[in-house]
Amino acid sequence: MKVLLTGANGFLAANLIRELNRRSVPVRGMVRKSAELRAIEGTDLEIVYGSFLQAGEIDQAVRGCDVVIHSAANTGPTPTALRHYLGPNVEGTRNVVNACLGNGVQRLIFVSTVNTIGFGSAENPGREDWPLDGAPFSRSGYAVSKLMAEDLVREAIRDKGLDAVIVNPSFMIGPYDAKPSSNRIIRIYYQGHVSLVPPGGKNFVDVRDVAVAVCNAISMGRTGERYILAHENLTLDAFFDKLETVTGVKQKRIRIPAGLVRTLGGLGGITNAFGSGYELDPVTSHILCIRNFYTPEKAIRELGMPQTPIEEAIRASWEWMGIKAEGRRQRAQISPKT
Repeated sequence: MKVLLTGANGFLAANLIRELNRRSVPVRGMVRKSAELRAIEGTDLEIVYGSFLQAGEIDQAVRGCDVVIHSAANTGPTPTALRHYLGPNVEGTRNVVNACLGNGVQRLIFVSTVNTIGFGSAENPGREDWPLDGAPFSRSGYAVSKLMAEDLVREAIRDKGLDAVIVNPSFMIGPYDAKPSSNRIIRIYYQGHVSLVPPGGKNFVDVRDVAVAVCNAISMGRTGERYILAHENLTLDAFFDKLETVTGVKQKRIRIPAGLVRTLGGLGGITNAFGSGYELDPVTSHILCIRNFYTPEKAIRELGMPQTPIEEAIRASWEWMGIKAEGRRQRAQISPKT
């Protein structure tokens, strides 16, 4: 078996490559020529340069592969307008699906996001069959574009016989996040002195557990099924508690009420809001105020997904970024390790 992985230099992809290496599965990774490859240094990987936005290039990359894991996407939370995501997330996925059909690929694993699924509470967390309806994620261009891409995959399963599984990771934490993407919250925490904490919450998961579940889905996932790849539902305040415990770095914490967050979001254009690293607008301000919780029950049961404590994911991220909590003056000197 040979696996093609799109966006091979990304956060999840870097952990997927290492998991596939551990299983002695040959991996071909597709990256842009301008891609930063620091996160995948030292891995056993056949690199092909190209873009899944070009139908001919993704078709060429798929040839000779038995399985495709499509993890490449525009994942940025802002800007929120759908038009910014249609090309990479929808048309790009269409190219991948067509390449899989044209080359007789045995299985496609489509990496989506938990934000395409209706969320719930700590007592009644969201499940795979919950529809995305109502604010705020239904107004997020990223979430809507990924849902549109899921629909493309489901259509190909239904009408063209594609064998595919959809996986929906929650907020991933862990090593090999060179950008960084979701681990940016840890870097900003390390470099700052004050945390402004909205009242919302989300589900956090160790990226290495996600990688195991995705690789297990190659043989264990049921065709056409969705799997929420998640772990612990935490308020943002509780996540900062874990950050403080693991890192030993203490910050002054200011808890911001929902009304103020939404008011600021209505003004728009506020950069690096609440340590998030992106602009605060009406959509993101609403998201920061809700507790979007999910259950990984199905993935644990059917994919054998591990449930590593979030503290271990934080520690792994912290160590990979080369952070030493020995004083504020070191905080600008973060050098990720390979």
